[in-house]
Amino acid sequence: MDALNLFDFIPAPVRGRRDGWTPDRQRRFIALLAAGTPSNHAAKAVGMSKQTAHALRRRPGAESFAAAWEAALTQARKDRYMPQIGRVEAAIDGTLRPIMYHGRLVGHERRFDNRLLRRLIGMAERTEARAAARRAEANLAFPAPRPGLPRGR
Repeated sequence: MDALNLFDFIPAPVRGRRDGWTPDRQRRFIALLAAGTPSNHAAKAVGMSKQTAHALRRRPGAESFAAAWEAALTQARKDRYMPQIGRVEAAIDGTLRPIMYHGRLVGHERRFDNRLLRRLIGMAERTEARAAARRAEANLAFPAPRPGLPRGR
């Protein structure tokens, strides 16, 4: 299911309750997910709980709703990371700038932005340092058994 067909899903069949997951609420929920809203906040925004949203997703007959949910999350990820990918490409490949002479375009020059590259490298290093700290913290929380000590009964 692509972004164009994001809202062409078949709403999950539900009982006709005014305060339940109506087709309109399901569509608004999917739209909020596609905009990058976490599922618990999106459910609250449409007047429902995250537990009922996940239960609706798992319900038999709600395969189209579940597929739209996944497509919305994929769209939100793309929208979130696409600008960052463009910055990485610009830092590595440079950007083309036009060369004008007497009001006419006579060529292009490739300009590299070293500040942007340094900033992106710093971001990557900080991200890796945080991940390493989380891994170390997880290893400290569950230390490996020492050799030679008797195991529990």
